[in-house]
Amino acid sequence: MPAEEMSLAEQRELRDQCTVFLTGHGPVTAARLLADIPADTVADRYGSGGVVAELEIEIGGLLGKPAAVFLPSGTMAQQSVLRVHADRRQRRTVIFHPMCHLHTHEGEAYKRLHGLTGRPAGEPDRLMTIDDLTVIAEPAAALLIELPQRDLGGQQPDWEDLQAQVALGVAEGHDHDRSRGTASGAIGGRGHLQAGARPGPRHHHRFARTVALPRPAALQARLAVTQLGHSIECI
Repeated sequence: MPAEEMSLAEQRELRDQCTVFLTGHGPVTAARLLADIPADTVADRYGSGGVVAELEIEIGGLLGKPAAVFLPSGTMAQQSVLRVHADRRQRRTVIFHPMCHLHTHEGEAYKRLHGLTGRPAGEPDRLMTIDDLTVIAEPAAALLIELPQRDLGGQQPDWEDLQAQVALGVAEGHDHDRSRGTASGAIGGRGHLQAGARPGPRHHHRFARTVALPRPAALQARLAVTQLGHSIECI
């Protein structure tokens, strides 16, 4: 029976019978999440100490960043950091791929809430390249790179091209003062979790001034999103 001919209840019943999932982690219940939390877990207090601090230290070390801070959602993390970079540089333009998650799936909140201007680079049906960036003349607050590019089927740029894209923005600040150049940032953070991903997670995100990392499956119920930066004050 076609899905459009099934009621919502019938679709839910059929979905609950599935044992293999191509996206996500399948049905998750509150009871299952709570059962996954170790009995000796130390609770945080308003985001300080306990398991929150443990996760921040763990993920910061994994990606080679000196500091990390937990935020409840990726949407909050990404937009907060864009606002910080824009205010520090006194610029409002953010460069990203036309199919960037912030642009296509978050109601353009970066514009509505923070007064930022989105500048798409490249074509919607292919990855952004260094050539797409060199033709942009206006100074930008941040270059946002989604790894992998979810709406393009999980594609990622070649390592050499990725380095070149970031170097272009850093050069604008004359390298010795990155606060004046275009900040580089990675969102998604799933790139280092993909099978066979090279280089490893430290190298994969070392170029980025900030990284928004959605909860990997390995963390389970511990926490949702970690926002990383060169210092905790990036948030």
